[in-house]
Amino acid sequence: MVNGCRTSDTVAYDMLILGQDSFMLDTLETCPSAPIQIGVRPARGCTYRWIEGEVSDSTIANPFISEPGTYRLVISNGICTLLASYSCDVP
Repeated sequence: MVNGCRTSDTVAYDMLILGQDSFMLDTLETCPSAPIQIGVRPARGCTYRWIEGEVSDSTIANPFISEPGTYRLVISNGICTLLASYSCDVP
């Protein structure tokens, strides 16, 4: 902790892609400009594309972010697609 703020936080979710779906993951809190890692654990055979929010790498499963906002991730296994949404707030 720095000045009462967590300087990093990681949330990992295991998921199995079964069909066309979407879901909202837990809201994350961060200190201003403190990078945190968001996303999901990479799965073999899947591709990842962040379509909303500025992330460190829009083609990986678990990039870093530095700003509050909404982040959307498209996960595909070539047959099915899943949309995951994250919300990051500054307390």
